[in-house]
Amino acid sequence: MVAPVKTILLFLAIAGTAFADVNLFNDGTWLIDGAEDPATNASSIQLFIDKEPVGSFSELKFYYNTGSNNFAQVYSITGSGTFAPSLPPPSEPGGVFRLASYWDCEQGLIGTIAVTELGWKSKPNKKGLLELTGKLANQNSMETKKMKLSFLPVASDYLRLELDFDLVATRDFCVDLTKHPTQQQFRVVTMYSNFVSLNEHANDLARYTKITEKNCAGIYGCSTKKESFCIALTNAPAGQLINASRRLGETRMLLAHTTEGPRLTPGLAVAYFSPGPGRIKPQGLFEPTDDPAAENIQFWGNWVDAKKQYKQKQKVGRFRVALEATWPKSLNCDTLQTPAQ
Repeated sequence: MVAPVKTILLFLAIAGTAFADVNLFNDGTWLIDGAEDPATNASSIQLFIDKEPVGSFSELKFYYNTGSNNFAQVYSITGSGTFAPSLPPPSEPGGVFRLASYWDCEQGLIGTIAVTELGWKSKPNKKGLLELTGKLANQNSMETKKMKLSFLPVASDYLRLELDFDLVATRDFCVDLTKHPTQQQFRVVTMYSNFVSLNEHANDLARYTKITEKNCAGIYGCSTKKESFCIALTNAPAGQLINASRRLGETRMLLAHTTEGPRLTPGLAVAYFSPGPGRIKPQGLFEPTDDPAAENIQFWGNWVDAKKQYKQKQKVGRFRVALEATWPKSLNCDTLQTPAQ
């Protein structure tokens, strides 16, 4: 008698936790491997296929068929909450994304929310999409009972992962709104990367579009003027990245890589749909370093509507974002931030 496929996967998942990567899904377009996150803060992701448990891994690696059955790794998701994109070769990995952190009134900065569960259907999607569901929890104050993840078909120069999730309070907690002037009270998504110098970096420019003028005329609606605003990391001061943050005038904010050197790492972008761009102010931190492996750049979208108090079981908010990676390219900037004196 042949063992059911899910029984085999469960055995492989359990056996594979101490050994090499284990293949869990392959529909000819997408491939998912279970792996072990080498980080010291690694935590397990419980896995489900067709809603049935198949073991756990601390990292999942996602591969895309770029042609002739040649699968290239394009994403990694760890239980600790790191979403790491990578365009097909010759591109190489660079910066990463992490979700939902905030400043608690009593406990200080509550860090990245963890990925606790992921699941998918064994039947492939005919449109070339890869769709998963999952759960998030920071093991402190917030959780997501159901997150939807949608990987779009991958191009050689563009990668997009769409996330849709609600956050619910698991205890009474307070958001420290005194952090609002520096746009740090509630980070929806934070991009992390490295910049040492022009000769050693993964990303080198922070960019967003802001509204510079808005005129409304009753029933005739409003007209706005916008400009792209950039912060070159070559001129960035240590500490807060943006001198005077403004609300997003478009959905997307970028931690860009403007050239194909010194390494072919992708530009990163977050597109905000809920809360919309008008409810998000960008901000970041930069700490000079000589370590090319250090995550010394942080660039995030601050949710300006976060409330001071949340009660247990209260919905904190719905969040719909897209995490994108693009081939390095030069970008126009209407205004370049002058370094603070």
